[in-house]
Amino acid sequence: MDPIWNKIHKGGWGKYPNEALVRFLCRYKKAEPDFKRNNKVLDLGCGAGANTKMMVAEGFKVWAVDGAGEAVRHAKAFVSQKNTKFIVADFVDIASIFPKGFFDIVCDNVSVYTNTVKNIEAILASVAKILKKDGLFYSSCFSTKTLGCGLGKKLESGTFIDIRESVFFKDRGIAHFYTEKEARKVYGKFFTVQSFDVDYHTEFNGQNTVSMFVLICRKK
Repeated sequence: MDPIWNKIHKGGWGKYPNEALVRFLCRYKKAEPDFKRNNKVLDLGCGAGANTKMMVAEGFKVWAVDGAGEAVRHAKAFVSQKNTKFIVADFVDIASIFPKGFFDIVCDNVSVYTNTVKNIEAILASVAKILKKDGLFYSSCFSTKTLGCGLGKKLESGTFIDIRESVFFKDRGIAHFYTEKEARKVYGKFFTVQSFDVDYHTEFNGQNTVSMFVLICRKK
């Protein structure tokens, strides 16, 4: 885990949950006939707890993990700890922390992207291990059409560090950007991709473009 994230989270960051993630979890809750039993969720990259708090409010039992101790400290203060456990850990280690087939759902709201492809694939493999059979993985990541891709120092195809020109990625360590073909290939190694959507918007009067892939995957 890049230590820069402790610095970023030191002052607290993020208060409101992601809208697409809210829709996904609420649809799951409505469709799952045995929700009281099948409601274990891992918030992978919980940050300051915005999504975690929403999950708890919707009745999920939540395990919130972040590699930044400062993020977890803020999340504990922000979220009621009822039905919630907080853990500081590197994402690549989650398969050694949780039992095989433990979770019904794992959620990654633009957190795993902060890695090289090698580490991303190791994390996805770990996610697959800790999901139940037919468990769901919600993941969002940035496409190559996002401002920041191609800027900074190139580490490998699609992966950059020291990005300076982008509002979102400036001084935030490593970022990997996907083409649709690559995203389907990488996630498809470990999951069946059930839903693949694009969330595109601009900010600051069109100066900043944000293009995200939102994937809902099922464990094979």
